[in-house]
Parts: sequence; C-alpha cells; structure tokens
Amino acid sequence: MISSFLILHLYGCVIVGKESDKKMGGRADYEERKQRRIERYKAVSQKAKEESEARYNSTANRILMMTPGQPILVGHHSERKARRLHEQANNDIRKSIELSKKSEYYEERAKNAENSNVIYNDDPDAIPKLKDKLERLENLRESIKAREHETWELTNIGANIRETKLRIKRLEE
Repeated sequence: MISSFLILHLYGCVIVGKESDKKMGGRADYEERKQRRIERYKAVSQKAKEESEARYNSTANRILMMTPGQPILVGHHSERKARRLHEQANNDIRKSIELSKKSEYYEERAKNAENSNVIYNDDPDAIPKLKDKLERLENLRESIKAREHETWELTNIGANIRETKLRIKRLEE
C-alpha cells in the first residue's frame, strides 16, 4: 500500500484519496460539495419552473389566437391550422405539467439535502455524530428493556447498535 494514498478497487474503478482524508473520518470539502449539490438541485428546479411557465404562456397565446367557441370547420382551408393549434396547445400544456413536476421534485431534493440527518462517511464530523447516535440508540435500548416490548424491537435496536459500532471502528482505523 502506498503511504500517502489509499487505493480501492471497486467494480473496476480505482478511487484514490489521501490517507489523511481517511483518518480524519471524512473529506475536507464535504460541506462545499454538499452546498454545490443543493445549489445544483435548486438551479435545475428553477430552470424547470421557468420552462414550465414559458410553455404555459405559449399555450395561452395559442388559445387567444383561436376564435372562442369556433368549431373546427371540416373541409375548410382553416381546418389544418386549427387542428395544429389545438395539438400544439395540448402538447404545451402536457409539457408544462411535466416540467412543473420536475421542478417540484428537485425543489424537494434540495430541501431534503439541506435538512438531512443522514451521517455520511465522508463528513469530517462523522465520528462524533456516530458516537452521539450510538449513545441515543443505547438509551433507547434501555428504555425498551424497561417496558413491555416485542422481541423484534430489541433485535432491531441491537443490530442498529452493532452496525453503528462497526462504522465508528471503520472510520477510526
């Protein structure tokens, strides 16, 4: 093993990182990367929202071009144009709804990324956070033991405690 680098071979990919990154329990640019991800989600959401509004406004203009209440005159020279206007308006509305849903999806992703309680291994504060989590889980196990409980409750909390201890051990190595 090279002393200044940790090389992992995972699914044919080679990941190279500084040994110091591994020992401190995370990457130094963790917060920066998290903030960039949040900003990227917000930008995608805003772009989709703007495109959705543009499609919606385009539809409104097309509908204004149609004579209100005027049926499509079959066989008339205006039939093709009227059908095309209706089709374009329908497509714009459909696309506007899709883009609106996309905007909401990425807006929700950005909000979740900001308010996330997940502890990532590349977080420099992962070890203290995991130790706090371990303490909460052990307190929860004691409270479960103190009351009447189902056997699966203790089994599940025990598994969570073991997994948290393993993560702490792996990060500290």
